[in-house]
Amino acid sequence: MGKIIDLFNKSKILITGGGGYLGSRLAERICLNECEVFLLDINFNSISKSINKQYVNVNLIEIDLTDINSITKVCESIKPDYIYHFAASINRVKDFNIYTESYKINVEILHNLLKALQNQDYKGFYFSSTSEVYGNSDNYPFYEDQNISPVSPYSLSKTMAEFFLLTFSKTYNKPFTILRVFNFFGPNQPSSTFIGEMINSYLKEEVFHMSQGEQERDFIFIDELLDQIIHISQLQNRNEIFNLCSGKGTSLIDVVIEFKKIKKNFKVIKDLPYRQNEIMKIIGSNNKLIDTGYEPKFLNLKKELQKCLLTKEI
Repeated sequence: MGKIIDLFNKSKILITGGGGYLGSRLAERICLNECEVFLLDINFNSISKSINKQYVNVNLIEIDLTDINSITKVCESIKPDYIYHFAASINRVKDFNIYTESYKINVEILHNLLKALQNQDYKGFYFSSTSEVYGNSDNYPFYEDQNISPVSPYSLSKTMAEFFLLTFSKTYNKPFTILRVFNFFGPNQPSSTFIGEMINSYLKEEVFHMSQGEQERDFIFIDELLDQIIHISQLQNRNEIFNLCSGKGTSLIDVVIEFKKIKKNFKVIKDLPYRQNEIMKIIGSNNKLIDTGYEPKFLNLKKELQKCLLTKEI
């Protein structure tokens, strides 16, 4: 659970995607502060519902974020000090038939939110982007100032959203921070991620199907990710881009090997092909974050995977 953070005291905090995994975990971390937390989403998971019952300062607002009138009314009513825009479509397939959906959720909702906040003096706006904007670059680890090259409708829409946020915020002199989030995982994580699917396959006593697993990813545990987000929030008004990562690459097959050390009866079959335009290495540099005074924690993959088994999927 969270701890007292002076930044958030007597503040109003709005989290879009507050019914999702990252949004609800952030709310869980900060709700002990003397602040009002508003979670906006169309549906809410068990984490968000639980903290809403436990803490009177946590508010759930069911809303269609594609409706600009609705989001405008909410923002005018709340007048938030800090905004964490985590609502997103995370379909990562390379099929451009999903482009319209990706654009509507990842770009148009951001536009609606910024327009709704245009006449308000908020202190911070934090946008969750993705490591996938770096694409298939051979220049890894990825640095925040290198060229980006999206290779899917999802990463393209996130790239467009980044530029929209940057341009809008500079035009209207608003604070912004872009968080390029790498592969995070944690207890009760949904099965839309590699580790989430792996663990849920084990819990359901199903065979886990995967590729040969040579892809390398920069995995970061949810607690470390939240620590990084809060640290960056305390910097305030930097108008910059930060990688949120461990700075270390781990192959998918090595993740499975570590998991099998914990659960020897875990069944896995490497029978799936690599995806079209598969990105083989997504590894970030966290040097910029370290330069701000942050001290990253070493990723103990086996220990963190064990934590993920303590509770079942929500």
